Amino acid sequence: MDAVFKKNDLVRIGKNRKVYRVQVAPRPGGDGMHYLEADADHPDAAKRQPDAFRWYRADELTPVER
Repeated sequence: MDAVFKKNDLVRIGKNRKVYRVQVAPRPGGDGMHYLEADADHPDAAKRQPDAFRWYRADELTPVER
């Protein structure tokens, strides 16, 4: 079962150690894709996005506790 992410939730891409913030959830069109931003308020926050034009499926993301 896929996790449900809301705007401003904190996530990791797979098992990566960097933390990102969900900017848009879900992607317009309703296919469950999420757009990430690298401005999370977290000690492990990423400083830049790995791919600024990519949308991520919910099963690619791991939720992070605040």
